[in-house]
Amino acid sequence: RVAGYVQQEELFVPSMTTREHLYFHAMLRLNRDITKEQRVNRVEELLNFLNLKKTENTLIGEPGRIKGLSGGEKRRLLFASEVLSDPPLLFADEPTSGLDGSMAFVICDAMRKLCNQGKTIVCTIHQPSSEIFQLFDTLYLMAEGRVAYFGSRKKAQEFFSMVGFDAPDNYNLADFYIQTLAMLPFDQESSVQRVEHICNEFEQTTLYAQRVAEARQFHTIDDDQTDAVGGLFHRAPKYKASFFTQLRWLMWRSAVDMFKNPFELRLRLVLAIIIGLLFGIIFLQLKYNQQAFQNISAVIFVLIINTSFSSVQHSADSYNRELPLFFKEHDDGIYRTIPYYASRVTLEFPTQAFTMFILVTIVYWMANLYDDVGRYFTLVGILILCAFVASSMGALIGVTMPSPEAAAAIVVPIVIPLMVFAGFFLSAKTVPDWLLWLKYLSWLYYSNEMALINQWEDVTSLDCNQVGNGTCYHTGNDIIDYYGFKKAHYYRNLGLLFALFIGFRLLGIGILLLRAKFQRRSG
Repeated sequence: RVAGYVQQEELFVPSMTTREHLYFHAMLRLNRDITKEQRVNRVEELLNFLNLKKTENTLIGEPGRIKGLSGGEKRRLLFASEVLSDPPLLFADEPTSGLDGSMAFVICDAMRKLCNQGKTIVCTIHQPSSEIFQLFDTLYLMAEGRVAYFGSRKKAQEFFSMVGFDAPDNYNLADFYIQTLAMLPFDQESSVQRVEHICNEFEQTTLYAQRVAEARQFHTIDDDQTDAVGGLFHRAPKYKASFFTQLRWLMWRSAVDMFKNPFELRLRLVLAIIIGLLFGIIFLQLKYNQQAFQNISAVIFVLIINTSFSSVQHSADSYNRELPLFFKEHDDGIYRTIPYYASRVTLEFPTQAFTMFILVTIVYWMANLYDDVGRYFTLVGILILCAFVASSMGALIGVTMPSPEAAAAIVVPIVIPLMVFAGFFLSAKTVPDWLLWLKYLSWLYYSNEMALINQWEDVTSLDCNQVGNGTCYHTGNDIIDYYGFKKAHYYRNLGLLFALFIGFRLLGIGILLLRAKFQRRSG
């Protein structure tokens, strides 16, 4: 890489340690011909060079959630990530922003050490202390879109004195230059005149002419220089690691994040147990008679609703919150979009399947659903597939929406119509033709039809003690017909659930690819 970019915003996986973060980047940023031992040695070298050795096993952390590194340590870790691949040029966007004086000096001193190793660092900085200011070689001052000075830091004071602005003794020169070039709101006209005078005077200097000549030289390279410059900017592969290497290490990072930060996983398991017990108590030991059959169907539909809402909401939020980190690392050429998306999908499967297994197991036997182990495992499978499809929709929402708040706000307007047309509140026979398309997009409809067929098709008799002219349902097939469902649709629905899963995932990948491409261009 010709250049690295240390952005102002700190984007990390908070549950990883300093060493784990650098190890992940070493595996994906460095050239393919570099051995694993060399990558580990490079990580060790940077930990020592940037004084991060003491915190190598400390979680990076996140304010208010996970205790971890200080602001200065995080900023040094940002530098370590970018210089890992040893670029000769480094851009730093306000690296001292938000840090106190001592931490700001530590960061700038680290940049100075990198410069002493032969690297060029272009850094924007506001209000540096005099101690920090002394670390810089070259100064580039701008005001109102014009160049006020561009040259040696040591000669800047001489230039300002020459144009009539003498710095007071024992005064921070950085503050003096900033104040001299500032546009004062209470003295706008005088400020404009002062800035124009300084910029005009600089444009008359030999230093300015020299800078212009240097710039023109880069636009008029002769034949002898073409090979040298071409060697510096030759088109190398954007990604250092192969597709499967990217997938492997992205899955590794996701697994580390999951096990190092188990609160979310534990919370989902605890909620599955609590909700399962709650539903089990509400629908405890239902009877197979005319009064209870709707309750039996209701508990199945409630499971489908709970699964759908929780899966959509969780995926929409988690995908959206991770987008800034994805865009940053994707723009840096660390990994492609598809390995990232595939790693997320792969790591979701086990946790979703396990929580669904716990939830259905508790409710199934407490509510006295059809007493057959095969039917029980079939319902578990239907609910797991329902969760996978719902998560696919959640991921689609997450990668599309601009913020977590927007993603959360759109979940209900999307899921509620699909829930209404799932065949429980509104019979499948009575859906208006012009709204049929909603039914066919509803994974809740397909899941509900399959689950009710699984529950009722082997029920051969129901107690019928109906009084009056009410309808009496004698078998499970009568109940399936009551909801407008057909047993012939069972395997069709299974295929359509897989089709929705694949369709939502492909849409999600497509949108993420487009957003990543647009983000790179706009960035």
